[in-house]
Amino acid sequence: MGIGSATSISVASFTAQSAGKPGGAKAAAASSAAPAPSAAREAPAATASQPSTGGKKDFATVAKDARAALDAGYQAAGENGSDIYTTFSEWKSLTAGMDRRSLYAVASNEGGQFSESEQVGAQNIMDSQRYEVMGITDNPVAAANPTAAMQKAAMQFLDTVSDEEKTSMTWANQRANHELAYDLFSRQEGKEPEKLESDSPLVKLIKAGFDNLRRVGDPSRQMSDTPEYQQAVQLSEQLKAGLKAQASGSRARAVDISA
Repeated sequence: MGIGSATSISVASFTAQSAGKPGGAKAAAASSAAPAPSAAREAPAATASQPSTGGKKDFATVAKDARAALDAGYQAAGENGSDIYTTFSEWKSLTAGMDRRSLYAVASNEGGQFSESEQVGAQNIMDSQRYEVMGITDNPVAAANPTAAMQKAAMQFLDTVSDEEKTSMTWANQRANHELAYDLFSRQEGKEPEKLESDSPLVKLIKAGFDNLRRVGDPSRQMSDTPEYQQAVQLSEQLKAGLKAQASGSRARAVDISA
């Protein structure tokens, strides 16, 4: 399953109750900012690669090249395609030559040519890049004590990724989560937050869904239950289709994906 499908959003942890308790929201944000289990087992040592904001190749070609790179990596390691890489360091080695756009092609299963383990491995590498710019890689103390500066760094990083990635719910969930956390932590630190809101319609819908949850105050409801989130899922698919139409030279109406 590709990461463009509907997923649970971590900002749902920012309930009205936790936001009203000292340290409650910070604890929730620390949980959402902490590295994924596979990444936490072996923290990356290399610096995050600069995300690609596009490229001359169309996305289908990027995906085909990524598939070829993975197969070459398996062959070089003496493995076959059915072997599953389970450690972060193995995935890091396997994807060492890929830029951010190529990693997203794998994580989103572009062209339906990547296994589930490959999708998860690529997403873990992408997440590790975000953790690194936040300064929490191999730093559990920092991960447990998130700051406004960390959230700002994450937002700035996410804003540089490719247009294809910005159509995904995973990207929009992360961008909205960091935006909400940045505003909250800035005020907790006694600072007026900068205007760093994303122009992405996906991010705006997800934030509206969070406001809906907070307004209703029903702890049994999830972000995915809100009409705003469902609208975002539908819009995500429309954005993907719009980009593919543009790449194929179609006259289909373009959809704004600015962020």
